Amino acid sequence: MGKQVRSLTKSASGFSLIETVIALAVIALAFIGIIGLLGLGLANNQTSSQQTVATNIAASIVADLRSTPSYSTTGKSPRYSLPLPTTVAATPTMPLSGVSRYYLYFDNAQNALGAPTVGAPSSIPSGAVYVAYVSMTKLVQVGPTATSSLIQNTDMARIVVTWPAQGNTPATGNVDIITQFRIN
Repeated sequence: MGKQVRSLTKSASGFSLIETVIALAVIALAFIGIIGLLGLGLANNQTSSQQTVATNIAASIVADLRSTPSYSTTGKSPRYSLPLPTTVAATPTMPLSGVSRYYLYFDNAQNALGAPTVGAPSSIPSGAVYVAYVSMTKLVQVGPTATSSLIQNTDMARIVVTWPAQGNTPATGNVDIITQFRIN
């Protein structure tokens, strides 16, 4: 029997320096892209949070107006003390003659800061982040004849919530809701 001689040659294994550098470059490019998207994602998350708070504020104002009974003795909404419309937008040539506009300011926790004001206030409350513009009017719908059974009064409101509340800074975003309340 013959002896078999094994060859003890070494084969090269592992990665060369060029392969390692190329792999690191690909990984670095991927991380740069991910980091760039991270900043964009955080900005979108912030905008989404602000939009949610503004929507909650507008919905809260709508709920306040709708919860005001038609026999209210104060003539104001219960939560925000918004004066309810009494003037009728009477003529087709001046349909917005009875519109009243009020300003309400809110902080980040959706708390109202002070009472509603008519027109722009001289100073913005400290801590105000959101401002709600509430425009209201009373519409009268008359049937084919002017009998009292065919006349319907409807209170309408447009609520626009914008942020930031600072007067000299352009609005970053807004929420706009038009609704009716107190129909009789």
